[in-house]
Amino acid sequence: MMWLAEGTTAPLRSGKSPESGAPLFEPFSDRARAAMARANQEAHRWNHEYIGTEHILLGIAADPSCAGAAMLISRGVEPAQLRATVTKLVRKGPEMVWLLRFPRTPRAKMVIEYAIESTRAAGHDEVSTAHLLAGLAREHDGVAAQVLRGLGVDVDRVRAAAADARDAPSADVPPPAGEEIPRGPFVRALRRLFGFAGRPRSSRLVVTRR
Repeated sequence: MMWLAEGTTAPLRSGKSPESGAPLFEPFSDRARAAMARANQEAHRWNHEYIGTEHILLGIAADPSCAGAAMLISRGVEPAQLRATVTKLVRKGPEMVWLLRFPRTPRAKMVIEYAIESTRAAGHDEVSTAHLLAGLAREHDGVAAQVLRGLGVDVDRVRAAAADARDAPSADVPPPAGEEIPRGPFVRALRRLFGFAGRPRSSRLVVTRR
């Protein structure tokens, strides 16, 4: 089986706009910010050291009420079906990786740029999950686009339809930056021991399962 991956070893700027360096999620809708927070959680769940387009796709699909997920469901793609397909195509990492903030792959960064472009072209004042989906569809060689095509989704039509969609208002608030890691007693102890809160963003602790 050929596994798909978007891993990167290049240093990536995290939490900043690809264009201006301003806080990344300021122009995002609440649901879009929540989707990106879930993408970070997906990277942790898959033992990956990066956020790829597949993680963003799963983050969108996890909220059926958001505009992006609604577009997928209207095309016959259910969240469980999507996750099952990603599981078949993407290899899980061998070790548990703890990062305060996962870096994005170059393709994931391009997806965000495309989403911002789509938002501006539509004259909207914030990036919705549909704009993120349009960005995923535009990045043809990304894992997310390959997953969607494998499910019979016409990514070009999705991109065109998603460009003008907005998210409904939501009270959901994504976790604060750097707090996406599950907070059990073991993790809290490690944070106190190693001083995670004050370490550089590139620092990580790798925990090997035995």
